[in-house]
Amino acid sequence: MGFNTTVLFLNDRLHEIAKDTQLGRRIAGAASRGTTDKDNGVGSGATIVNVSHADEMVMLLVGANGCDNYGSIAHWRHILRDEDDHTLPQEETDKRVLRCLARKMGYDISIKKKK
Repeated sequence: MGFNTTVLFLNDRLHEIAKDTQLGRRIAGAASRGTTDKDNGVGSGATIVNVSHADEMVMLLVGANGCDNYGSIAHWRHILRDEDDHTLPQEETDKRVLRCLARKMGYDISIKKKK
């Protein structure tokens, strides 16, 4: 597998993005070097927020014209599949991802008992 690059575009700057004939080249160059906008700005209302291996699942929080990385999970396929290698329902996958990231941050998550 290769790498994935996440790019944040600011919609209020779409007029600049539409006119910028070099933006694609700057994004491709920064992404191929594995740099984020903190390392290498691409300009015109576009920010590279994450470059990661395709085998890595990354949790990003987007808002306030920016993006924060809240953790990643390498070799995540075990989270999405059961013991018989069947894909799990989305609700179960969501729980497993949240638990895994919480554990990496030193927390444990439990399901609240219904009253």
